[in-house]
Amino acid sequence: WLIICRHRWLLILPFVTVCIGTMLFSFTRPNVYRASISVLVEAPKVPETYVQSTVATRVQERLRTITQQIRSRTRLEQVTRELQLIDPSVEGLALDDYLTKMSKSIAITVQGSGNDIFIVSYEGQDPHTVMLVVNKLVSLFINDNLKMREQYAEGTTEFLETELQRVRN
Repeated sequence: WLIICRHRWLLILPFVTVCIGTMLFSFTRPNVYRASISVLVEAPKVPETYVQSTVATRVQERLRTITQQIRSRTRLEQVTRELQLIDPSVEGLALDDYLTKMSKSIAITVQGSGNDIFIVSYEGQDPHTVMLVVNKLVSLFINDNLKMREQYAEGTTEFLETELQRVRN
């Protein structure tokens, strides 16, 4: 005990140094904000015994498709231009770098007991921009998905009408 009391500075000095270093590091790092949106994929309302589902893909395939759709260059460029995240005159390599960085800031995960919830997250340094970007990405994805399902439904309707006409004849 006597040795510890004499050399207490040898214990206190490293502790204080680490505390000051940690505080300096945390104050000099930029703030990073994350916004996330959960998207619930609902099951079809019509029983499969009456009408077979037009969407018969597994969750991993759906996740890969969703990730590719959301992270596609055209989608990211559209979001960037609509939200005016960069100067409209920026083209070429600067735009590519920005879109690559933006793509790396997007995370998509699957949750839920039936893997029916997709969570889209985006990270950035401005909380308002982060919120706008993730909202825009998800709304564009939902709109595209609705259009695709509408096209499937129209194709199915045309097929059924053709078959009904063929059976009548």
